[in-house]
Amino acid sequence: MKKINKVIVGISKCLYGESVRYDGTDKHDRQLLQSFGALVDLFPVCPEYDAGLSSPREPMHLEQSNDSVLLVGNDTPREYTPCLISWIQGCLVRIEAAHVSGFILKACSPSCAIGTAQMYTEKGLICGLTSGLFAAALQENFPDMPIADEEELQDGRVREVFLDNVVLYSCRKK
Repeated sequence: MKKINKVIVGISKCLYGESVRYDGTDKHDRQLLQSFGALVDLFPVCPEYDAGLSSPREPMHLEQSNDSVLLVGNDTPREYTPCLISWIQGCLVRIEAAHVSGFILKACSPSCAIGTAQMYTEKGLICGLTSGLFAAALQENFPDMPIADEEELQDGRVREVFLDNVVLYSCRKK
């Protein structure tokens, strides 16, 4: 009997149940995992934690600086962008090699949000919403890959469409 390989879907480690968030907690989403767990193999990542930052760690935000977006500490002026960008570049290669066919990311995160991360000016004023650094890199490098956040996937119909798109993306890649 031939073994059927499941489609691989990336997921934010905090949604997967790992305590990797800035405050040392997780955002374990049992409903989401039950919805997808039997149908796909999950590829958990946390850009900040996997890039070598601790948990807990200083909370961070995105800051518009001239033509670039920076990841900056909330409590200190430390900039975390180079550390995260370096990790992202390596992770994109691993995602391609693992044949990941979709991603479920954490909403509002400065690394994982899909258009829901608050962007600040250098003076600390909110100037809009944007994608987190990792989400933006996924969107740029894999423009056809289905990507959603856990808030979108609370809707059963959206989950179905997302999964259908993941399967279609997987088939197109072969």
